Amino acid sequence: MRFLRGSPAALLVVLILFTLTALPIRATGEESLTLEAALEMAARQNPDVLRARAFVEAASGRKLQAESFADPRLIYEPEEASSLDPGRFGSQKIGVSQSLELFGKRGLRGRIAAADVEVAGQELRRAIMVGGARVRRAYWEAAAMRAQIGHLETTRGLLEAFLEATLARFEGGAASYADVARAKVEIAKVENELSESGARFENAKSALNVLLGRQGDSPVDLKTPMRLTPDTRSLEEIREAALRDRPSLLIAESEMKKSEDARRLARRSYLPDLELTGSYQRVGSEGLEGAGHENDWAGEVALTFPFPGAKRQRGLVREAEAERRRSSIAREAAARETSAAIERTYRSLRAAETQARRFEQSLLPDAEDALRSGIDSYQYGQIDSLSMLDIYRTYKETQIAHTRGLLAALLAQADLEVAGEEGDKP
Repeated sequence: MRFLRGSPAALLVVLILFTLTALPIRATGEESLTLEAALEMAARQNPDVLRARAFVEAASGRKLQAESFADPRLIYEPEEASSLDPGRFGSQKIGVSQSLELFGKRGLRGRIAAADVEVAGQELRRAIMVGGARVRRAYWEAAAMRAQIGHLETTRGLLEAFLEATLARFEGGAASYADVARAKVEIAKVENELSESGARFENAKSALNVLLGRQGDSPVDLKTPMRLTPDTRSLEEIREAALRDRPSLLIAESEMKKSEDARRLARRSYLPDLELTGSYQRVGSEGLEGAGHENDWAGEVALTFPFPGAKRQRGLVREAEAERRRSSIAREAAARETSAAIERTYRSLRAAETQARRFEQSLLPDAEDALRSGIDSYQYGQIDSLSMLDIYRTYKETQIAHTRGLLAALLAQADLEVAGEEGDKP
């Protein structure tokens, strides 16, 4: 780049080229991945989501069991058996016995199991929501590291051009070798930051891949740019929607319904159940003409009662009453925790949005103007190398601080969508 030495116009061209947003070149074999595609992939492949889907299937199976009748009993009764030969048995009876729950007990068991299915469905919905928020965080963190690498590469290019100009001035006697050394040290610092940022970028991509249910080293190229779309909803609008539709609150409501049905079922455990038996009998008989057999049908109706003074029923009722109170307390606590989490996250989001706007509206343009002015002033000897290096550092730090502020706002948006669903507390 010796042809650039001493040429203000050429250095300005270099400035324009390097201050353009650095677009990373996609490596061969990398999969293009937008944020929307990542969210869809997580809903299909995330391990937590897959476990929640299996839990829904298991709950559906338990509901089928709860709604079914008890297994019938097959009865065979031989009498007056003098040997193991059935033909020599005096009387024989074969029948079927069936237990039937009365007073709606089986229906209540089905409703309790149905509430479990509802809970499992909301757990699945929560797993998708929380998994989606984690994917958003991981995606934006990886995108932020990629942007930071771009800013550092831009700064390295600017410093290399600065080193060329400083060498030209040194050869002309207008600068000392200390100025050259300072430029080289500054470039080395940026190289170290690039190395560290590159490692953090790979780690961020690995974390994203794991959330997507893939191998951590799967190649991926992030296609969605970091762009903040302000959330225009008020705090009350967000809170009202959350308290109406958040999975944790709907789960608590299902648990309340379940505990109420469990209380009813426990109270009905004091009531009898029915057992019906039908049988076909072959009864031995003796008469004037000798021994013989008569065949006949028989039936039996029985009621099962709890043992008088049994503690089991009292224990069931006491447990159900306590569970009902617990679920009511849990519902109120979940509502308070969700509301508080939304308020905290909302404040963080608004602060991050304000910071991002401040950078975009004033700090970034000021840093770019200072950089252009500084390059012109240095080229004509109006400022020294120390001042120029300070300008480069300020430009780099402003770009990186803007990226971090933008990342904070995007992360706060993701947090707001699941506030109260991840067990966060003050």
